[in-house]
Amino acid sequence: MAAGTGKAIADAIMATLSDWGITDSIRALCFDTTSSNTGRINGACNLVEQQLGRPVLHLACRHHIHEIMLEELFRTTMGPSSGPEIKLFKRFKVFWPNVVFTDYLPGIEVPAVACAIAGVLEETKAFITNQLQLFHHREDYRELLELALIFLGGVRCRGVLFRKPGAIHRAHFMARLIYSPKMYIFRNSGFKMTARELSNLGDFCVFGVTCYIRSWFLSRLPTAAPTSDLHLLKQLAECGSPASLGALKKLCGQLWYVSEELVAFDFFDRDVDAAEKRSMLKALQRQGTEDPPKRVTVDQSSIAHKQLHDFVAQNTMNFFRILSINDNFLSDDPETWVSNRYGMVY
Repeated sequence: MAAGTGKAIADAIMATLSDWGITDSIRALCFDTTSSNTGRINGACNLVEQQLGRPVLHLACRHHIHEIMLEELFRTTMGPSSGPEIKLFKRFKVFWPNVVFTDYLPGIEVPAVACAIAGVLEETKAFITNQLQLFHHREDYRELLELALIFLGGVRCRGVLFRKPGAIHRAHFMARLIYSPKMYIFRNSGFKMTARELSNLGDFCVFGVTCYIRSWFLSRLPTAAPTSDLHLLKQLAECGSPASLGALKKLCGQLWYVSEELVAFDFFDRDVDAAEKRSMLKALQRQGTEDPPKRVTVDQSSIAHKQLHDFVAQNTMNFFRILSINDNFLSDDPETWVSNRYGMVY
């Protein structure tokens, strides 16, 4: 395209849809959350929806949202970087040939780290172990899981093996979470860090391993998105550290999946119990906003008390209409939804 404006993007999308003959089949838009895509007036998503002449779902890229949040978390914890490279990571990459791989030390052996993760240690290890049994399209996803398990004092099923530090790309923020536990694990191997660098690195690793990883790997499950986002909101708000509050601010600006329309995903989430689904069904009677926003705002002071059903309203039924999903199953009790007379399948 000659320009990267929302209008240019929207026009290119509509032209392509027309060429392919699928304009009438579009039900949702998936996008990263740059302003050219998400602008309320001139964003490509809004313009495409206008040109289609009907409402569509706005499915913001879950991984993009998480990488924005991780960037803010890293910047707040480790400080801003003025150049294209992160100097601490560059130093570690140069030092890597000198690492003695048998000298690694799990992060949990540091008393402050052990105290910070004590309440979620076994739950987090169980989640990581379960994720390692699954197939991952990217090897760096598996590497991240294995490093997190070693950080927590566990051993991966393939034994202990460390990969050479790779490139750091500004557009691939997860690389920060691969470098950081690797550096922390080898903190006593001769690699020099200041006491402040080591402390800040430990804080970043603790949050990344105990909060971020779970939310990141659940991002590929759209039905878990509302639950996952609400859970992460509560974790960030409860923590209250400068880093977590910075990440909370970023996440609060990307609350697409607890909108009145997309919260309907949780009707299909097996991990949401029947009692909460009954509350969601009751909330369907609540009057929603006349023009429901695709991205909602939440008062940070109220996060601790929020439940899924608080986001449900009459507009939630738009989800079923837009996707042409039979909603008759909603008249039955949620306990019967796994297999019922309407052929509801999770």
